[in-house]
Amino acid sequence: MTLPVITAVTLTSTAPDTLLAKPTSVLTLQFTVTDETALPTGTQPPASFAVTIGPAGSAAPTFALVSGLTATTGTYRYTWTVPSNPAFSIVGYTISVADGAGNRRSANSAGLVTIGTGLRACSCPLSLYSMG
Repeated sequence: MTLPVITAVTLTSTAPDTLLAKPTSVLTLQFTVTDETALPTGTQPPASFAVTIGPAGSAAPTFALVSGLTATTGTYRYTWTVPSNPAFSIVGYTISVADGAGNRRSANSAGLVTIGTGLRACSCPLSLYSMG
C-alpha cells in the first residue's frame, strides 16, 4: 500500500502581503499530489479529494484548476473568499486526498494567513542624518 504524497502546499492572499488578508480578500490554496498508484485524471478534482479553507463551518472553496496532470502527479488550485465580517483572525486549510486504490493522505495547517485591517510591524533599520 502506497499512500499519496501531498507537497508544495501554499496558502496565499491577493493582498500585497500574501500572508495578510482583509475581509473579501481571495485566498489561493495550491498543492501537488503524487502517488505510485494512478491518480484519478480529468479537469476536475477527484470526488475522493476533500479541501477546506478557513475555520469549521466556512463556505466551501472553489476549485480553480489542475495543472501538470500525469497518471501519477497533479497540481491542484482552490480559491476562497474571506467573509465581509469574519468572526476569526487566522485562516488555515485541510486537504484530504485518495488515489485510485483508495489510499488516503491528509495535510493541514491552522494559521497561515492573518485576517485584519492593520499593517504588519516593520523592523526596518532606521537611519538618522544630521544636517550640518
